Amino acid sequence: MGECDRLEHLAETILAYQRSVARQVQRRERLRADVLVDEVVSHRRRTTQGEQLEVALPEAAGHVWADRDAFRVILENLLDNARKYGGGRTTLRADASGPRFNVEVRDEGQGFDPNDAEALFDPFTPRKSSGVHHGSGLGLSLSRQLARQMGGDLRAFSEGPGKGSTFTLVLSAADA
Repeated sequence: MGECDRLEHLAETILAYQRSVARQVQRRERLRADVLVDEVVSHRRRTTQGEQLEVALPEAAGHVWADRDAFRVILENLLDNARKYGGGRTTLRADASGPRFNVEVRDEGQGFDPNDAEALFDPFTPRKSSGVHHGSGLGLSLSRQLARQMGGDLRAFSEGPGKGSTFTLVLSAADA
C-alpha cells in the first residue's frame, strides 16, 4: 500500500472514529452480504498490490443488517491488520448461520497471547510488529465500536505468539 493510500485510510479511520463517538446510531439497512464483502475485496484488489487474499463466501450468503460505510471501515481495518501483522496469506471467510452472519479474517502471522485479546481493542494502543509501531491504534477499537453500534460484535482469537490471528465480525442476519 502506498503512502497516499495509508494516509487516506488513516484520515478515514480518524473521521469514522469521530463520527462514531458523536453519533451512536448507525444507518442499518438490509443489505446483501456477498455484495458488501465483494465491494471491499474488489477495491483492495485494485489498490493493494501483492496482497495474498483468499476469499470464501457461501453460495447463498443472504442479507445482513448493516451500515454500508461502517462495514467497509471494519473490513478494511481487519484486512489492513492482517497484511501488517499476518506475514503472508490472509483468508476471508463468511458464514451465515442462523440469526448471525460472521465474517472471519484469518492470517498466519505473529499472533498474540490469548490473554491479550481484549487489550487489542483499547484505543490509541498501536500493536508492534518486529519492535515497530504500526498505525494509530484506533482501527480495532473503532471497528469494535462500529460493530456494536450495528447490533453485532468484533472478536479476536489467537492460539499464541507466532500462530496467526483470527478476527470475527458478527452481525445480525436479515433473513433469519
